Amino acid sequence: MSPARLCASILLITASFGCRGAPARFLYVANFGSDDISVYTVDSASGVLGAVRGSPFAAGRGPRAVAVAPSRRFAYVVNHGSSDVSVYRIDAKSGRLTPVAGSPFASGDAPRDVVVTPSGRYLYVVCAGPRRYDQTVGSIAAYAIHSETGALSPLVGSPMPAMGSPSAVAMTPSGNVLFVTSGFAIAAYTADGATGALTPVPGSPFSTGTRDFVVDGPRSPLTGESLGPPVTLNIPYLVNSLAVAPSGHVVYAAVSAILVPPPGAVSVGGLAPPLPRAPSGPAGPRLVSAVSAFWIDAASGALTPIAGAPWPSGTNALAVTSARNGRFVYVANYTSRDIWGYSVDATGELRPLSGSPFQLEKPPSIVLAEPSGFLYVTHGAGSTGGAGVVAAYAIDPATGALIPVRGGPFPAGSKPSALAITPR
Repeated sequence: MSPARLCASILLITASFGCRGAPARFLYVANFGSDDISVYTVDSASGVLGAVRGSPFAAGRGPRAVAVAPSRRFAYVVNHGSSDVSVYRIDAKSGRLTPVAGSPFASGDAPRDVVVTPSGRYLYVVCAGPRRYDQTVGSIAAYAIHSETGALSPLVGSPMPAMGSPSAVAMTPSGNVLFVTSGFAIAAYTADGATGALTPVPGSPFSTGTRDFVVDGPRSPLTGESLGPPVTLNIPYLVNSLAVAPSGHVVYAAVSAILVPPPGAVSVGGLAPPLPRAPSGPAGPRLVSAVSAFWIDAASGALTPIAGAPWPSGTNALAVTSARNGRFVYVANYTSRDIWGYSVDATGELRPLSGSPFQLEKPPSIVLAEPSGFLYVTHGAGSTGGAGVVAAYAIDPATGALIPVRGGPFPAGSKPSALAITPR
């Protein structure tokens, strides 16, 4: 993962409008640059964040992702630099974190994302892995969770090999299917609820599609006339992030296609919107991002592309989430510094929201969501370090528009890379 992608992150979270007496809710931010976890109280009516006493709490080297157990008793942080998992007990009243006995627990090389099963019995960590013979060997580490202590015990056969260098993981609400980014495709596994064992879904991995680029050949330096016909290049989409809709019927993928024009090419077409043709000189690399979507087969876990996908997004789409009970989808775009919002129609097709894209002051990165309420976006201070912040927005339930929450942005640590909230 590039340093730029680690400088900021986004989490779309819908904090429910709770009733009096409901359990306190807390937001957890993994700060990659300062090796710690920032913790906040979440005001369920306004979305305002308040710093928890004692925050931030120490983590391992390079905390890259965080997940909270459905019981709200434990938090799990994967540390990219130290290749392990820090486990904490959560104080139900204050949100404070206390390391459990035995923490941290070893993982595969370079862990990047984590998910806890809805049952709270198992935890899966995707690891980018080391480079061997000019190839990256990724893995999935699987653990059983002790119900009383939160401690982790590796499952038999863990870690298991994964294709390419996986960077993100998502799971269906029922916990029966696990999805892992696999380069230019999505790998799917059925998860055994009794043992935690993973089995590849028939047909996996599933391609996220391709993008056509029209490349003009070299031109005469004297007349400017073309010296050859245009060439169409078919470039596959790279998967950056995954999110499963609350219904469990759809998985979304933030994807990007990267074209490095061949020597002598002077312009690239086929973009939406089209880029102007270069009058002279070589054409540079082109990055086109989109959001793709797939129906999830309830019986097998197999994926089928939804008609019309993928849909255009901003530049360098790094994260995607589904919000408001699946009515809206949001994509965080690092280079264009914005969030593209979409409504979801009855056929599963995405349609741009009015007012989208929503501009951000700084680049976002990672995304995660709950059904309804607020949107939290973390911004880093760049590759040189410095403090990050958490911006907060209310999601308009009728239009999906983003409305800034008063008092934001809220201070965070250095290079915040992931966020999680205690379940309802």
